Amino acid sequence: MTPTTQQLFGMPETSKRPSLEIQTASAEHLPVIPRNGNGKKASTPVAKPDAAPPVLTPHSVEMEEAVLGAVLMEGVGVFRRIAWLTSDAFFIVRHGWIWDAMRRVADSDGVIDERTVAEALKARGQLEDIGGPAYLAHLISNTPTALYADVYAAIVQRAAVRRLLLDAAGEIARLAHNEDMDLDGVITEARQTLDKVCSQHRADGGFEASSVEGDRLMDSFGLGVDSKVSLGIKGLDMLLGGGLQGGQLMYVGGRPGMRKSHLLLHMAMQVAERGQGVAFITLEMKPRDHIYRLLAMKTGIPLKEIEVTHVTGEGPRRAEIYEAMAWVRNLPIYWSETARTPDKLRTELDALTRRESIALVLGDHQNLMRSGDAHVDRNDYARATYVTRQMKEINNLTSLPFVWAVQLGRAVEDRNDKRPLLSDFRDTGATEEDADVVLMLYRDDYYNETSQTPGVLNLLVRKNRQGELGSVDMRVEAPTFRLTEIGLTTYNLNKLVWGDAK
Repeated sequence: MTPTTQQLFGMPETSKRPSLEIQTASAEHLPVIPRNGNGKKASTPVAKPDAAPPVLTPHSVEMEEAVLGAVLMEGVGVFRRIAWLTSDAFFIVRHGWIWDAMRRVADSDGVIDERTVAEALKARGQLEDIGGPAYLAHLISNTPTALYADVYAAIVQRAAVRRLLLDAAGEIARLAHNEDMDLDGVITEARQTLDKVCSQHRADGGFEASSVEGDRLMDSFGLGVDSKVSLGIKGLDMLLGGGLQGGQLMYVGGRPGMRKSHLLLHMAMQVAERGQGVAFITLEMKPRDHIYRLLAMKTGIPLKEIEVTHVTGEGPRRAEIYEAMAWVRNLPIYWSETARTPDKLRTELDALTRRESIALVLGDHQNLMRSGDAHVDRNDYARATYVTRQMKEINNLTSLPFVWAVQLGRAVEDRNDKRPLLSDFRDTGATEEDADVVLMLYRDDYYNETSQTPGVLNLLVRKNRQGELGSVDMRVEAPTFRLTEIGLTTYNLNKLVWGDAK
């Protein structure tokens, strides 16, 4: 969807993340449905006059539909992520049938969508019983986003384990009342009954078989750089192995004046011009300030001239600027200046990803984020640590690549060599620990009037979990904000020497 002018200057309304509560309903509103494709695994109890309301079997129809809808929306990739879920976990019988059909399609290396799942159900004579293709379409239309498929699946599994616990409790009660069994036998069978339930519980962060991770790799095999997001800087992409992977967190550190915002804007333009969506959190400048710079980068017209022409409506290159404004308007960049706490960011990203396809999240800059807790915010280190840890959690949850600018402390200024080091992150919480990639910026001409490299910005890759360390040099055109790549140097970890990249 093409963003409007209003969307370019602020984020639209937000929405809440999915509830983590298992939903129930009053028994008197639920009809007793026979056990069939549209029914449940147990008849709904009927409330008697003057009796206490019955306790319904734990389940969430909404979450079961969301799991299935998320897989139908996004296909086998989402299915592989939650393949640990079994059909027995679904309370609604037809939902279990649909899940089994999805598994059969995935196991045959097929593409999971409405048509393939419908064919798999039809082959078993279950398509009409589940409500036909119309019900599959309903599952998609009734699912807000596939982003939280893991959360939906966890809720479904949690309800399933609670049902198993209730069954186990009944069985243990029966054993306890059996006077024909000796006490040791009762305790042994009771323990075995409970152990069977415990084995069904999948704790958060639990172990997964190599086959699950292997399936995920197989699904993306041969996709090359398409499985990563290219940042539009060839040397940096090379060091990152083709680009930034979904779920990776990159920090761009530097002192004021090192062009952190400038670099993030260059990345945003490179990604958006390929038609990929970019979420840009701008906490230091207004969205309009960034758009002025995008116009300068596109047209090569100095920023001051663009600002004056926009205000007066007159100027020798008025037509060129106006044409570039139409170009900016069609870039899939979505701006927010209100996501100033991790919770607010999580909510806004949820709302945005429901409507738009987002490939990259950029933030300028993280030092201005607050925890949302006045007590925590009194201590800068505690605030920074809380924010970085929450950022990594959001990063993992959304499976989107994040790039955040971070302003470094004054320790850099006290050294003869002003090039920033990883240790300069010590005042920014857990930034250094949580980052997958750390990129640090340095401009020699900022500190030295007689610099031998005027107008050159050094991108120093100081940490890279998945690749090499090195330096990418870019030339900066100050009036137009254009960045041009001019060289790459890699650090050979084996020989411990610097050398030109081959």
